[in-house]
Amino acid sequence: MLKRAKARGVEALISPGGYGPARNALFLLLDANILHMGDDDVHVPFSAISADALFAYTHKDEYFTKFAWVKGRKTVWTEASFNLEYILEHTRDILLQHAWQDEPFRHGMAGLLTKPKICLNIPFGQEEAHMRAIKEYTSDLAEPLLHLSGDRFPKVTIPTNRFSGLADFLRAQYRYAIGAMLVSDLIDPLDRFGRCSLPWNRRKEPFNSFEEAMEYIVGADMLQPFEKNILAMKEEFATYNPDKKSTFALYHLGVLEHQDVEAILKPYSRFPKEKAELKALFRELAEDFASFKAVLAGEKPQSHFFMTQSLELLVNSFRSHSFQNAVKARGD
Repeated sequence: MLKRAKARGVEALISPGGYGPARNALFLLLDANILHMGDDDVHVPFSAISADALFAYTHKDEYFTKFAWVKGRKTVWTEASFNLEYILEHTRDILLQHAWQDEPFRHGMAGLLTKPKICLNIPFGQEEAHMRAIKEYTSDLAEPLLHLSGDRFPKVTIPTNRFSGLADFLRAQYRYAIGAMLVSDLIDPLDRFGRCSLPWNRRKEPFNSFEEAMEYIVGADMLQPFEKNILAMKEEFATYNPDKKSTFALYHLGVLEHQDVEAILKPYSRFPKEKAELKALFRELAEDFASFKAVLAGEKPQSHFFMTQSLELLVNSFRSHSFQNAVKARGD
């Protein structure tokens, strides 16, 4: 796959791995004018395939994307509270947040029928929002897809109490959630907070073709709005006020530095193993957030955890224009 990507000049758009680059591998390496985005744990009814074929033919002259309705395991939203008191009081709700849903919901990439698009070459979620300057549809006529049950909790051992495996579950959740929070705060691809760093997503009119979109992206100014978001975050994070309202999702991680983990866990002496695991996790998260703020302020962090590494990756990607350079290389 990498050999084929290199031959087509798009290696930089797929080689980092992760959510966006994985989607780019399909969008850019398949010789297809229209793609149906499958998923390894999604059942697609034959009727939905037939409906997509009819839709694709009817709209073949448009530059479009069509979202699918899905039912079953709902993973389009993730609970990511860092308030340990809340977590201990609502453990059941947190562990069951991806429970089965009989009511159909709109998915992002699973079941997507689309003309080729493109995603930023970063390994974080929200990749479906990187390219919105395309005519969008949601079909109510096709039969919903079925998101099958997966390995969520427990994975290895049967729980012996309500906190069994909670620390491991949260660690996996947090890695995804923090990446998505970074994207929301510094890129804001859906322009929910008026700070979108992707100029093409602020267009009022969709592109007419994939090639037109690529030409626009090469010349767009992504860096200026991104640096503006960095500066705004830096100023707001300089002092943390738990009572302050903020549109920065990561701002709320300040609770990690201010909550007394020892005191919160003290009443749970009957669960020594789980207590030790949670204590270690939240100590690591607090150190990670402190390092994150240091990097944000232009200082050298004491340690490099996931949050710090993710911020540096995102900043370096934008400042080096890696995405636009890769798109330009593809055109050349």
